[in-house]
Amino acid sequence: MEFIKKIADIYIQIFRVVVILFIAATVIFGVFAIGTGAPFSVVLVVLLVAPLLIILSFGLGAIFILIYEHLKSIDGKLS
Repeated sequence: MEFIKKIADIYIQIFRVVVILFIAATVIFGVFAIGTGAPFSVVLVVLLVAPLLIILSFGLGAIFILIYEHLKSIDGKLS
C-alpha cells in the first residue's frame, strides 16, 4: 500500500505541471495563429475551445485526486 501512496503523490505533482503546460501551449498556439493571420474560427478554437477541453478532460483526474486526498485525510483522522 505504501508503494501506491508514493505513486499517487508523484502523479499529483506531475498532473499539475502537465495541465499548466497544456494551457500555456494553447495560449502560445493562439498567439501564433493570430500572428500568422489564421481565420477567426481557428483562433477561436485554439484560444477558447482547446483550454475548455483541457480543463474538462483533466477535470476528471482532478476529481479523483481530490477524492484520494480526502480519503487520506479521513484515514489519518481515524488512525
